[in-house]
Amino acid sequence: MIIILFIVFLLLAFGIYMLLCSAMHLPSLDHTFSLLHVTQNTNSGKKEKAFDSFVLSLATRVSRFIHLNPDKRETMVAVLRSAGMDMTPETYYAKVIVQFLLKLIPAIIFCFFSPIAAAVFLFWAIWKLFDDLKEAKQRMNSKTQKIEAELPRFVSDISEELKTDRNVVRILSSYLPNAGKELKEELEITVADMKSGPQERALTRLETRVGSFQLSQVSRGLQAVLHGDDCTMYFQMLEYDFRNSGIQNLRMAAKKLPDKVRAPSVVVMVCAALTLFTVIIIDLFGKAAAFI
Repeated sequence: MIIILFIVFLLLAFGIYMLLCSAMHLPSLDHTFSLLHVTQNTNSGKKEKAFDSFVLSLATRVSRFIHLNPDKRETMVAVLRSAGMDMTPETYYAKVIVQFLLKLIPAIIFCFFSPIAAAVFLFWAIWKLFDDLKEAKQRMNSKTQKIEAELPRFVSDISEELKTDRNVVRILSSYLPNAGKELKEELEITVADMKSGPQERALTRLETRVGSFQLSQVSRGLQAVLHGDDCTMYFQMLEYDFRNSGIQNLRMAAKKLPDKVRAPSVVVMVCAALTLFTVIIIDLFGKAAAFI
């Protein structure tokens, strides 16, 4: 009976969605799929799901009612740009709200049949809400970490190139074939900016997009090269510092691994203990009932 009601609800929701699309002149699914590839910039190679297009369609409508203060909006713009998410902060928060409301639907449905299941879905929706709010910062941190992990090799190449060449654009272009995906994307944008405008300003925009202190040190060294300074020793010292920093980060990550492993082990032990005690209690009650 519950399954039938759930299917009827889904069909009813789909029908209401189609009517709203027609009344509010929402874009078609094909058009939204194309928009997703441009705005999200995931480069995953997978087809976007219909749920994603539905969420984006509603988010673009809801974003009109979201207003952020200038400081918070400017900070969020920088985070989204660094994370590679080409959307406005209003659309980002609207998307989070729409996803949260849609994930509340199972809780509302099961509220009439199983309060326990409704509570589980409610806690799941709240947990995913906080997780979605941190998505942009998590992407930004992941991208920054990958770029910083490649910086020792990058500055080593720069220090070697400076011995024979002082052209910063040519140095960056020569490193592109060997660069990782994340750093390569940023360097391609920077090289294009340097060829079409002031080179120092292009390097400054590189710092702003990535938001990495280590990359800022590299950018300042390249700006000094543009001024005619001999920065070969500077980049050699940067390579040494970056490698030591990378080793320390690996050691800190290794120290955190036991804690991550210990938590699931405790959960498994608690579940096993509860299962064992439940069987024992049921057996005792059964024997007591037979004795009485």
